[in-house]
Amino acid sequence: MVMDFVKTLTKSSIRAGMANNIPAIAKGMINEFFKINNITPETIIPMVENNESLWQKLRPEDVVKLSKVLGQIGNLDWLTEKWLLDALVEKHNAVVSLFDPRARVKWRKGQNWLKRQVEEIKSNAENLREAEE
Repeated sequence: MVMDFVKTLTKSSIRAGMANNIPAIAKGMINEFFKINNITPETIIPMVENNESLWQKLRPEDVVKLSKVLGQIGNLDWLTEKWLLDALVEKHNAVVSLFDPRARVKWRKGQNWLKRQVEEIKSNAENLREAEE
C-alpha cells in the first residue's frame, strides 16, 4: 500500500519534471528532424506554394515521437509560430528568414502556412494523448 503510493508519487514527480523540459526536448527534436530530412528553404518554398504539410515530409516515426513528447503535457499554448522560429533560428536560420515577421516584405502565404503547421502538430499531440488515456 505504502509502496504503491511512493511509486505513484515518484511517477508524478518525474512527469512534472519532464513537463518543464518538454519545450527544450521538442526544440532539439525538431532541429534534428530538419537536419535528417534536409528541410531547407529549397524544400519549404514548394511546400508552401503547394500547401503541403511539413509533417508529411518527415519520417512518420519522427512525427509520432514528437507528438508523444508533446503529449506528455496538457497545455501546448507555448507551442506557437514564434516558438518554432525561435527553436530553429540557431541551426536553420535560412528557413527562419522565410517567415520572419520583422522582415520588410512579409510572405503572408508563408506565415499562414507556418501557422497551419503548428496547429497540425498540436492536434496530432492532443489526439495521441487522448487515444492513450
